[in-house]
Amino acid sequence: MKATHTPPTIASVEPTPADVLRAAAVYLERYDWAQGEFFARPNPAGSALFQPACAVGAICAAATGRSIAALGDIPSGPDGYLVDRALHLLASYLDGSDVESGAADLIADWNDEQGRTLVDVILALTDAARDWDRHHPRGGESS
Repeated sequence: MKATHTPPTIASVEPTPADVLRAAAVYLERYDWAQGEFFARPNPAGSALFQPACAVGAICAAATGRSIAALGDIPSGPDGYLVDRALHLLASYLDGSDVESGAADLIADWNDEQGRTLVDVILALTDAARDWDRHHPRGGESS
């Protein structure tokens, strides 16, 4: 490259809550699903090992790239904001209304209902993501 050339820039695209929900669905397909806790087995010291997760745990892992033991452990900043947005999107989808607070609790209760299945959770994650995309088209895409 000549000194007068400007290197190309790569546009950064921030993930949407729908992107996080789809990634959470993939996480559950790959690593399996849990009820009653964020992750089926404790993940010591935030190691990179992935294990079965509940819907909330999968959303946290998808947004942050690591296992989160509890909601209080979600980092502040962009990752925490992304987790919060994705949780609210799924909770609002499940509840049928705009959930103002308690999104994680609503999702956890729904996830832990007797008779709930992995398929139910994956469908809810992907359907909520699809619903978001329908209402928030990117770059003038038509839906």
